[in-house]
Amino acid sequence: MIIKQGFALFFVVLLILLMVDKTIDPIKKNILLIIFVFSLIVSHYAVSYIFMFLFIFVLCFISLNKKSGKYYNKSKTVTISSSFVLFYIVSAISWYIYISKSSTFKDILILGNNIASSVTEFLNPQYSFTVRIFINEFPLSIEILKYLYLISAIFIASGILDLLLSAFFQKENRFKFNYEYTVLSIILFAFLLGTFVPRTSTAITTDRVYMIASILLAPFCIIGGIAFIENVEKIYNRNHKYLKNNKNHYKIMSLFLMVFLLFNSGWMSEVIIKDGFYPCIYLSKERIMNNKNIDIQTKTYLYSRYTFDCDVVSSLWLLKNMEIEKVIYTDVSRNGNFFVNTSSYTSIPYISTIKTGIIPHIRTVSIDQIDQESYIYLRYLNIKEGIIITSIYPTFSWNYTSEFFSILDAGNKIYTNEGSEIYYH
Repeated sequence: MIIKQGFALFFVVLLILLMVDKTIDPIKKNILLIIFVFSLIVSHYAVSYIFMFLFIFVLCFISLNKKSGKYYNKSKTVTISSSFVLFYIVSAISWYIYISKSSTFKDILILGNNIASSVTEFLNPQYSFTVRIFINEFPLSIEILKYLYLISAIFIASGILDLLLSAFFQKENRFKFNYEYTVLSIILFAFLLGTFVPRTSTAITTDRVYMIASILLAPFCIIGGIAFIENVEKIYNRNHKYLKNNKNHYKIMSLFLMVFLLFNSGWMSEVIIKDGFYPCIYLSKERIMNNKNIDIQTKTYLYSRYTFDCDVVSSLWLLKNMEIEKVIYTDVSRNGNFFVNTSSYTSIPYISTIKTGIIPHIRTVSIDQIDQESYIYLRYLNIKEGIIITSIYPTFSWNYTSEFFSILDAGNKIYTNEGSEIYYH
């Protein structure tokens, strides 16, 4: 998780604390709301936009619920009001249109158009990253973690369902949740399910949405987990005395969370299983680089996350000395620089484009065709590991660097620093 996103989530938590606190003075509360809203907006664009849409949905839900007169919280301490949402929208849009030159706002509009035009592709793994996660095979620790996340999602769904059933049938808030917190949690859970919609999770990744959603949905994981264990006891294990003690329900849930933590932190992957753990790939850097038996996807993921000094130096040299109108051919990187006029991530380090202010024309290197009078950029992975990545999404594909020797020999090597090379074709 990048630092600015962590700051944004910190201010989200502060907003939630203000929402559920009924004792704070209204004037102090409004002042803090303004401070936290501005802080959230300037911290991270994606998180702030997500909560902008969430607050709009919450306001619509509360308004409709209020008119119906059913299950409405009559408390006078309301945080998500029409004035609050309007203030949030105006502040967010103003910041990104006038300060960030509206680039992010345009991206939101383009994303909405892509979603609307691809509804028929629902649950197609080629376009839905969430579906692709479920059907793809990963290293053992990732596979186990994937199912642990699936179990936690089932627990959350069970907790949300339990809450809804108690509200509709018992007509009381037996969980004592704040009304706005409850509505926001339900809509956020629906938003999490929305990552199944094609093309959404390519812009706002599933792991990011789950991380944001878990801030509010974590209590429902405990509620749903306990309820799930109790139902298993009633249906399948009536004869097991161990499950009949309520305290043991909490012990079982605690054991699940402990295992979840060990896998989620990367401890099991690095200490016990010793395979590639993607979120904590830096922990395994030396082992992955020195182990020839590591699979190619894990190795290329490390190289896409870790930028070598030689790649930064060579890319800076290229951007400063190249003819701007000419094309650079390079391979694909999961965490590389995403250009508007390309369909893939490239291996040109983002820091190089920031320092030079140059956004070059990038194309993915191909054995079949490379235009004359163009540059070929080879990074550390291509030189030291002999691997060139040609596609990551929706399918992963690669070639050996040796397969490009005929193309490279036809051009001129104009730069090398023993870690990366540049050719003029």
